[in-house]
Amino acid sequence: MFRRQSSTASSISISLDPNRPVIKNVQKEIDFALILLRFQNPRELFAFSPVSISLGFSLIHSGASGSTRDQIRDFVLKGTSHKHFEKHFAKLNYSLLRAENGTEMCMANHLFADTALEVKNDYLQKIERLFRSGVTQLPFFENPHGSAVSINTFVGMKTKNHIGRFMNDLNFPIGRISALTVLNFLVSGASTILVNAAYFMSEWSTKFDGAYTTKLDFHSSPMGKRQVDFLSSSHPVLYSENNEFRVLTLRYKAESFAMSIFLPINRFGLREAIMGLNSVKVQNLLTRASEEQMNIQIPKWNIECDFPLTEAMPLLGVAEMCGPFAELDDIAPGASISQVMHKVLIEVGENGTTSTTGAPRKNQCPPDNVDFLADHPFMFLITKDLHPLFIGTHY
Repeated sequence: MFRRQSSTASSISISLDPNRPVIKNVQKEIDFALILLRFQNPRELFAFSPVSISLGFSLIHSGASGSTRDQIRDFVLKGTSHKHFEKHFAKLNYSLLRAENGTEMCMANHLFADTALEVKNDYLQKIERLFRSGVTQLPFFENPHGSAVSINTFVGMKTKNHIGRFMNDLNFPIGRISALTVLNFLVSGASTILVNAAYFMSEWSTKFDGAYTTKLDFHSSPMGKRQVDFLSSSHPVLYSENNEFRVLTLRYKAESFAMSIFLPINRFGLREAIMGLNSVKVQNLLTRASEEQMNIQIPKWNIECDFPLTEAMPLLGVAEMCGPFAELDDIAPGASISQVMHKVLIEVGENGTTSTTGAPRKNQCPPDNVDFLADHPFMFLITKDLHPLFIGTHY
């Protein structure tokens, strides 16, 4: 049952000028996230980090030229100039590294190259200036295991050991992480790996009481259901709706971060609703929300999944950087990308969103008269100042 308590609501609608450059950039970031989400056509638990993928591609953009550079720009932030592209992601990268109240965002953005590869000095200076990134040369072929250990150590140091062992002899990422984008290069037989790893942890502004966590049915389809733990609470939240979605936004301690649940009004119509979603609709739902006292029940969830971007890129208009005609000579002569991998882990519980699970607590009865019950497939979005950090679907 849905019941809105409008008598306690206080409007906090935000008026945004759609012509402001920062708003247009956020819209393009959201469109990029939605394009990737629709391409995956998810019908299961699925998530990825648009910001991790974007920053990984930004490092490649810094060493690309010609049509390869154009494809990367149009793929990630369509309609901008190359100079604006670099400035935008350099600024976003910097803003994500600043610590805020109750929130930790750690990132590792780095290039690892075989010792046989001669990476151009101009490129190294550029990625250091824009992204505080660099290159480390390792003996990939002579000592693959030692090289993997070195990469793991670097990422662990940069993420304060929240992201541990994720490379297994340079084959694929493993482990419990928040977001990881890996781009493998082959340059005249020499291997190069670009890594973007992102860890996000934050506490809710108002925590859920574990005493009210309870088992309820989650209906993944008209004929399919399973029992899962649901978080239950009654406290002020941000709420908005349109003809396709009811949107609940939960704030983190750091006010610039939030998680929004897009619950389709058509109970099992999430896929169709996502197909009709765009950045303008998302921004309207998020910025025109009002604060309301609501009884809510949302599932606890844990998503760990891979997104094989290599197969997606040609179909999304970014084929050149992975082929023999890649124009990446500003990184190193003859460079091309052989593989793009992305991995994400998101855990949502009583305390907030993190890469570790909290201790279980005794369940009690949830509040009566539930206003927002997320017991069927929904989309979720974790943002910072509306920039999409993580997006996914819960089935």
